[in-house]
Amino acid sequence: MVYREEILSILKAKKSGSKGWYLGDCPYCGKEKHLGIIFGNISSFVCKKCNTHGTITKLLYHIGRNDLVSKKKVLDFDKTLNRKLFLEKEEFKFAKLQSPNCYPPLGFKRIFSDSYLENRGFSKEIFHNWEIGVSNLLSEYKNYIFFLIKENDEVKGWVGRFRANKKFIDSFNKENKSKGKFILRWRNSESQFDSLLFGLDEITEETTNVILVEGITSKANIDYLLNLYNREDVKCVCSFGKKITDNQIYKLLSKRIENILLIYDNDATKEAKEYSLILEKYFNVEIGFIYMKDKDPGDLNLEECLEIVSNPLKPIEFYTNFLNTKKLKI
Repeated sequence: MVYREEILSILKAKKSGSKGWYLGDCPYCGKEKHLGIIFGNISSFVCKKCNTHGTITKLLYHIGRNDLVSKKKVLDFDKTLNRKLFLEKEEFKFAKLQSPNCYPPLGFKRIFSDSYLENRGFSKEIFHNWEIGVSNLLSEYKNYIFFLIKENDEVKGWVGRFRANKKFIDSFNKENKSKGKFILRWRNSESQFDSLLFGLDEITEETTNVILVEGITSKANIDYLLNLYNREDVKCVCSFGKKITDNQIYKLLSKRIENILLIYDNDATKEAKEYSLILEKYFNVEIGFIYMKDKDPGDLNLEECLEIVSNPLKPIEFYTNFLNTKKLKI
């Protein structure tokens, strides 16, 4: 429970507009009526003057009102039983099916800055927390940036992103098709990607909440916008496809995750319905669905992100609201 009325009173905040935002005084820079606050699954704030942003929890600690920090959600009896039975039944099976280790790309050299990624919003914290690198030993790896996927501090796979946008790559491939030349936007290791979750090692004993997205660039943007580097209770992990497998569920249960916010884009209505209902058997699940056309979590700006994570739907609400919808329209 978030003590909404008391928080609004402390910050002298009043409702602003129809999207659930409140405007109050910023305790960071002191500017009056410039602090935007929005309540929901992950209640958040942003100051339009000093651009300080984050969750309500961060703000409450800053002003010394730890007593107003919301308590975590409690799993119901059925979910608790399902979790126990799933782990007991599948423990031996998944112990044998642990993702095999793999080597980094030949000649991999870690980097701590890169203009291409920085222009795409990658912060210095990402370079510090992730193992990002390049390789110049093989010609086919030239101009690729590689991300190592680690679990239990062991490399389980890697993905490489070409240093150019999709428009350039598509244009190059079209012009050089007759010559047999083409650029792969992504290069991946031969790994069991349907069993991997990037960011799993960032989860600590204090983490009970996970934001689940698809793709590395989506995770990078969510980490940055919500400043998750400095939070222990909430972390973001990404899959490498919209499908959620039993192996991935097992890994999240093993990490004692209890609450999942699933963020899928506008083209994934079907998958959001299907996998949220599967996850709901074991976790408290909500869907932060992106209504904006042609956007994914990696494209969101701060205000859009805060509105989405603060106004989620329960799986059954989402399922009934979009029962016959293949693609949402706005």
